[in-house]
Amino acid sequence: MSFPLVPDDASNRALLDEVCPRDWINPSPRGRYDLVILGGGPSGSAAARIAAAGGATVALVEQRFLGGDCLNFGGIPVQTLIRSARAAAEVRSAASLGVQVPGGFHIDFAKVMKRVRKVRSELSSQYSARHLKGLSIDVFLGAGSFRDHETVLVGDSRLRFQKAIIATGATHSLPTVQGLAETDVLSMEAFFSLEQIPLRLAILGGGQVGCEIAQAMARLGSQVILLESAPQILSRTDEDAAFIVREALIRDGVSVFASSRLRRVQSTSEGKVVLFSRGEEIGSELVDAILNVSGQMPRVRGIGLEAVGVTYNDGNGVKVDDFLRTSDPRIYAMGEVASNHPAAHAAEPMARIAVENALFRGRSRASRLLVPWCAGTDPEIAQIGLNERLAADRAVEVDVYRCPFSATDRARMDGATEGFVKILTAHKTDRIIGATVVGHEAGNLVGELSLAIATGCGLRRLSDVIHRYPTHAAAIRQVSQQCVRNPRRFTSGKWTDRWLK
Repeated sequence: MSFPLVPDDASNRALLDEVCPRDWINPSPRGRYDLVILGGGPSGSAAARIAAAGGATVALVEQRFLGGDCLNFGGIPVQTLIRSARAAAEVRSAASLGVQVPGGFHIDFAKVMKRVRKVRSELSSQYSARHLKGLSIDVFLGAGSFRDHETVLVGDSRLRFQKAIIATGATHSLPTVQGLAETDVLSMEAFFSLEQIPLRLAILGGGQVGCEIAQAMARLGSQVILLESAPQILSRTDEDAAFIVREALIRDGVSVFASSRLRRVQSTSEGKVVLFSRGEEIGSELVDAILNVSGQMPRVRGIGLEAVGVTYNDGNGVKVDDFLRTSDPRIYAMGEVASNHPAAHAAEPMARIAVENALFRGRSRASRLLVPWCAGTDPEIAQIGLNERLAADRAVEVDVYRCPFSATDRARMDGATEGFVKILTAHKTDRIIGATVVGHEAGNLVGELSLAIATGCGLRRLSDVIHRYPTHAAAIRQVSQQCVRNPRRFTSGKWTDRWLK
């Protein structure tokens, strides 16, 4: 089974040779596998490696591309695109640092996308079918589905199993809007096949990926409109954090329309007309391309869940308990298909929980994972644990400590004073229960706060951490110092006077 990628260049051919080789021949199934995994993305392939390393017999089934969306059409190509866009922004702002760029500069979008495809192919080896085969994992390329409680079918192959894991991920669902289904709407896969930049681009969905691509494409030369149905973009974060990123997107030329509802799309000889409403207002934009990154839809259809009685729905995917077990105790599920910790950096911890519980009678709980979230916008947003909105929703009393980056020397040196560090503690204690960082290198800074929460290090104790000067991490120390109360004061007394004399 082979799926073509456009354009047919050296990088895409190299990628396909790793993640969907045309000459691949599925192995003959073994008698009974200890573990069969549906889905060869980050979590599925991690589970296969962990189980095989523990001595289990493992079959990994992937319908399209090994590596899943993260490698092929998600995080890796998006972040590579962002790097080129950031370079363009840095050149534009160089004059503010006293650096003049004579004659301006030119962005070669075709070369930008060529680099994206090259980096993607270079990072594909860890998901390679041949690499996984070398780890004693039987790789089956094709559509897999459950036939009964101990069998998965892949074409003519019957894979019998002791335990199974579902890790088929999710996709973006197209909104039900008049004219949209008849319009050539870009998927993420089609987006990364572009060789010419859309001069006018509409993006449906103001979540993490929508905001990242909107800013990147605006910096690379597109006129971008971003449509989000929720009252704010990046709805999973606090309003003050989302506001800073929204203002940054607008400065970069993105037209941001929150609380907007897409009404109709119509193709014309001049482009695509996008009609949307915001309350009582009606807006209309003419664009060259539309990218859909809205509405996550778990991939639960066509994999035979009905045959094994696994409970699921189209919105939230497969229902699992805290041990990642489905309604069939022999079958587990994780990642986007089960709406739990979809981030790629959570793939291996989630896979370890699923494998240990399925094969080794483990009792690990998914709720105990501490997984940070980060949006690669400029400035970045990173979160760990609770934020103020979640704390309020759960009626958790918190104390909030905050330091703006403008209060740190390094931010002023770099000219990157936007943003803040905000740390939440349980009320009247210094126990950290969450943090939000908005600003330069937020994704790196949140690691220190993740460690503090994981180890039970209180906010006062963080004030003892010495950071190299000058760094952005100074903001964390300044926040922690706000929590230090009743500092010791020098008071002269009889014994002090004698000692001083």
